[in-house]
Order: sequence, then C-alpha cells, then structure tokens
Amino acid sequence: MTKENSPAHNDPLAMPEISLQEANPSSVSVLHLESASKAFAAAQENTDPVLQDTATRLSLSTQNLMQSYDAWAENMENMENMRSLSDAMRNLRRVTSRIEIEMAAMAVAEPDEDAMRPIPVPLHRAARQLM
Repeated sequence: MTKENSPAHNDPLAMPEISLQEANPSSVSVLHLESASKAFAAAQENTDPVLQDTATRLSLSTQNLMQSYDAWAENMENMENMRSLSDAMRNLRRVTSRIEIEMAAMAVAEPDEDAMRPIPVPLHRAARQLM
C-alpha cells in the first residue's frame, strides 16, 4: 500500500510522519500546529456549539502546549518553563477528558439495539423457577 492510498494519507486529522533525523523541536511544533489547525477547521464545520467550543479549546490548548514545549526545550533548567509546560499538559488533558465525556454521552443517548435485548435467565435459575 502506498502512502497516497493509505487511510492516514486521506485523513485530514492524521499526523504527518517525520523521521527522527529531521525532527527537532521547531519542526515538530510546526507539524503539530498544522495538524491542530486542520482539526480545528474540520470541527468548525459542525454546527453544534458544544463541539465548536471543544474544538476551540482543543486548538488553543494544543498551540499553548507546543509553545510551552518549545520554550522548555530551549532551556530545560528554567523552572518557569517547566511549570508552564506542566500547566499546558494539564489543560490539554482536561480538553481530552471533555471529549471522552461527550463521546460517552452520545453513546448513552443512542444505545445499540443489542443492548436493548433482555438478558436471558441462566439455566440453573430457570430450572429453579420451574419447580
């Protein structure tokens, strides 16, 4: 399968591949920010205000994380940079937790037909009911 035909190539949210030789903090930041902006643009097409708000928070948190990472990578001994990076990671975790909560709420709101079937009575219980 070629890169052009792979599912990740057609997915606007897929992260671009980068080799370790060409990876440095600034190039990785640019790639992540480009991917975050693509994800933000795709989410803005949705008319649900909750999803738009979450997409905005995700985009801003990702940008903040990458900026904090770049600052920390330049000077790893600076405690302020470390605190800023830690706060940015916490904020991104909060946004991803919100996404998980929204996904779970959608799953509960639209249950599968299989989940609606009654649970069969186990054979050992069914035998007792006949007596």
